[in-house]
Amino acid sequence: MQIDVIDHPGAAQPASPSSTIVLVRDGDGEIEVLMIHRGADTAFGGMWAFPGGVIEEADIPEGTAPDPLPAARRAAVRETHEEVGLHVDEQSLVYWSHWLPPVDTPRRFSTWFFLAPAVDTHADEHVGVDGEEVHAHQWIAPANALAMQACGEMLIAPPTYVTLEQIHRYGDVASA
Repeated sequence: MQIDVIDHPGAAQPASPSSTIVLVRDGDGEIEVLMIHRGADTAFGGMWAFPGGVIEEADIPEGTAPDPLPAARRAAVRETHEEVGLHVDEQSLVYWSHWLPPVDTPRRFSTWFFLAPAVDTHADEHVGVDGEEVHAHQWIAPANALAMQACGEMLIAPPTYVTLEQIHRYGDVASA
């Protein structure tokens, strides 16, 4: 890969570069995020997550290598469109965080997280579910997703959990 991938030195299983978008919108008195239920045969199968996926060579804008952020932005936008059919303006993405799993994790992803406002006021009507990669979706307040995780109704990976905890602190999209 032409970009610098953040990874642990000497990791036996190199981390695949990936990115994700946390789409946010103003809900009824609180911020909401778009979460998707991943298909069993995908990375994070059976878990609720944010749209995103692996960065591909074609995602690297000409002249930007080895900087990973332009490729991560482009991949996040592409993956969101592929997974749920929503168009997101690449310029609207705000860098949020980066996650890297421990070296002993079987399937490893070096993931850039971006926050983006859902500008389509009818975004829920336009979200697609293919039944394979994505089984369901929902706009949900972070506090509700965390409560569902706590009582076993929703399975969430640690990076998603922490991101929900962070976003929960903001009352609306503008402050986030």
